[in-house]
Amino acid sequence: MASITTAEANELNVGSAINQKIELGTEIKKFQDYGLVVLSGEITADATSGLSIPIPFDVRIIDVIVNCTAANASGTVTLKNGSTAISDAIACVTNHVTARSGTLDDAQVSVGESDSILAVAHGAADRGVVSILALRV
Repeated sequence: MASITTAEANELNVGSAINQKIELGTEIKKFQDYGLVVLSGEITADATSGLSIPIPFDVRIIDVIVNCTAANASGTVTLKNGSTAISDAIACVTNHVTARSGTLDDAQVSVGESDSILAVAHGAADRGVVSILALRV
């Protein structure tokens, strides 16, 4: 992932009169360092043991969304850090339906790149795309 350094941000700031006025480099760097990111994984096979979703940097999770891709009467997906739940069980019952986390454990939403983040399905036939909305910290 390409990113700009503080020195490059400063160079952008002085690149033109307009850049100086709006501090373009500083704003780009701020967005890069603290902006909203979406991390996702797709459950295409049995994920009762968990689908690993890599976290490339430290984040604070603000929402989890599951888009169901197969019907399963008792389907749910729970986001976990190892064995500790971050979210409630999110419905994954009806094909093409999107559901969001109803609760996030505020003690668990800060995660880092060394954490083991898993999307854990309730049943072997649960299928869906799990999207994690997070802020870089």
